[in-house]
Amino acid sequence: AGRAGGGGEGGAGVGAVAGVAAAASLAPDGARDAPAFALRSRGEFDMFNAGVTSLSQLTQYAASEGGAGGLHPAAVKRINLHSNAIASLDGLGGLAMPALTELNLSSNLLRELDCAALASLPGLASLDVAANDIVAVSNARAMPAALTTLRLALNGSLGDIAWLRDVADACPALAALDLRDCGLVAPQDLAPLAAVRSLRELQLQSRDGSCSNGVCGIDGYRAAVLRLCPGVAVLDGTPRGEQPPALPTATRSPPRRPSPP
Repeated sequence: AGRAGGGGEGGAGVGAVAGVAAAASLAPDGARDAPAFALRSRGEFDMFNAGVTSLSQLTQYAASEGGAGGLHPAAVKRINLHSNAIASLDGLGGLAMPALTELNLSSNLLRELDCAALASLPGLASLDVAANDIVAVSNARAMPAALTTLRLALNGSLGDIAWLRDVADACPALAALDLRDCGLVAPQDLAPLAAVRSLRELQLQSRDGSCSNGVCGIDGYRAAVLRLCPGVAVLDGTPRGEQPPALPTATRSPPRRPSPP
């Protein structure tokens, strides 16, 4: 079943594209029974809520240079695979995509984010893996150096973010990080954030208090995070120096699977 939503609050991730329908007429020869896709241009490829189970399936959509329709690996800049059934990053290296800057894998079935699988994407600037089932991040030093935005919201069993120290070394320009509802419950859980000196926008809960981590309910939470991350200009949607909106006494949590608003 597909899962609604995608991207982060106020984010620039690849969002759902209106008007996508079954497009068998666009499918490469021999792929008529494969999941439908929509090709908005040579640089943008969308195939969401289409039952894709493996990234290796992308190879069947690869078009020959100058071919009509299909995925052009050398030219594609944005790929949206939101709300499929992809359980691992295996197969991502099957196509070299040097121009790719945005990859949306939100609302899939990933259990591990193995950054080594991203080696074929040297220009990747935005990665959205929100609303998966991620419990671990491995080979963090292999994260593409060009990364500026990482969205991991709604991976409630993640908990440990010690890997962020390696990401900080690998990605000197990482500026936006979305960790809403990622199982962070104690102040010490946030300590690795101090290593990301380039961070400018951080989300640990939504502006209305939903999609929160347990640590967000601790007295003095906001002041403590801003001390820990002196470069952060916007925390949870509210600029540094401004007061966040008053939250209701009890904020009802949204369903686990949909992506954040």
